[in-house]
This record gives sequence, structure tokens and C-alpha cells, in this order.
Amino acid sequence: MSPATHLNVPSRDEALAAAHRRLASLWRSGEHVWSIHEEVDASGTTWRMDIVRQGSAGAWVCQRYRYDAEADTVYYIGERALSSDEFHNARRSGRRIR
Repeated sequence: MSPATHLNVPSRDEALAAAHRRLASLWRSGEHVWSIHEEVDASGTTWRMDIVRQGSAGAWVCQRYRYDAEADTVYYIGERALSSDEFHNARRSGRRIR
């Protein structure tokens, strides 16, 4: 009989903080970044986040990510360009995280 495996599953808040740390490693130094949506699944270990930042072409984009706390992994889901109005709304209503 094999010994039981113990997984260290983080709390919801710990998982979100870890997601922000992982995402921050992807961003350029001094970059402006806003979180406009954060949602956790029922287990509290998978976060879905919409982030507003400048894309590689210089336009403002909304990027969608998923963070799996058990695997400590960030998945890039995709992005879409923002209109000027959408960007200004994101700055006004989003939470600046960098």
C-alpha cells in the first residue's frame, strides 16, 4: 500500500496572491496594469483574470489568463484590443496592480 499523498492546497487569497506574482513576472518593468475581472472556481484553486495592459504592438489590450494554484501555473487564454472608451473605463473601474 502506498503512503497517502498530501497536497498543500492554498487558500483562495493565497492563490490569488500567487497568481498576481506569477503574472507580474510576465510584465515589463514600470508597465501600467489593471485587473478588471477576477473570478475563482468553486474549489478556490483556479482563478480567471482579465488584465488590461499595453500589448506587444503598443495598443491597449484586455488579456485573459487562468491560474491553476495546485500546479502553480498561469495559462494565457487570449487577448482583444480595446477601444479608447473601453480603456478609459478599465482605468476608472479596474484595480491597478502594477
